[in-house]
Amino acid sequence: MKHIKADKIKFETIKASKKIKKERKRIEKIIKNHFKTNGTENIPEIIEPVRKWLGFMLNENRYTHALSAEITARKIARLISVNEDKAGLAALLHDCAKSLSHNKLINICNKYNVRLIDKELYNYSCLHAPAGACIVRKKLGIKDKKILNAIRYHIIGRDKMSKIEKIVFIADEIEPFLRSQKLNEKTFALINTNTSLDKAFNLVA
Repeated sequence: MKHIKADKIKFETIKASKKIKKERKRIEKIIKNHFKTNGTENIPEIIEPVRKWLGFMLNENRYTHALSAEITARKIARLISVNEDKAGLAALLHDCAKSLSHNKLINICNKYNVRLIDKELYNYSCLHAPAGACIVRKKLGIKDKKILNAIRYHIIGRDKMSKIEKIVFIADEIEPFLRSQKLNEKTFALINTNTSLDKAFNLVA
């Protein structure tokens, strides 16, 4: 009887998993159609489906971190007069591949011919950034280079980063759910004083 019960539980788990995957795919289609039609115009109209999709991709802690990073990125963007919808969307999606295995991340990067530097190739904690940019581009249909690059470089950074890239990099490091509240306050003090990202970026980089 125990064996039968275990098999039933396994069957129900598989059934639930298939249902979740089907729903995720349905939402992906909605999001992709939106961006195909609108580009990055009218982001507020699609942000809730994006958040729902992300909930399928991440565990609770990582999902809450992403939401907190989005709020933080929007706040920074408003202070320096950068498009807050683009900054917020990039921050929301920056960790979308975080829960995937190392092999899965490598396979995604290989599939889409991503050129990885050694730091990314041999460091699991870095790989979700380039893989995440691929997922966002292919699965969600987001083609905006500023958004994709903000996701792609939110771990390792690079020379001549755009303002949105810096915003997402900073937001990831200072959002108050997983990070230091003290660092958050110090960083925003710098941004408020200088209306510039450079000193804030150097503080957290």
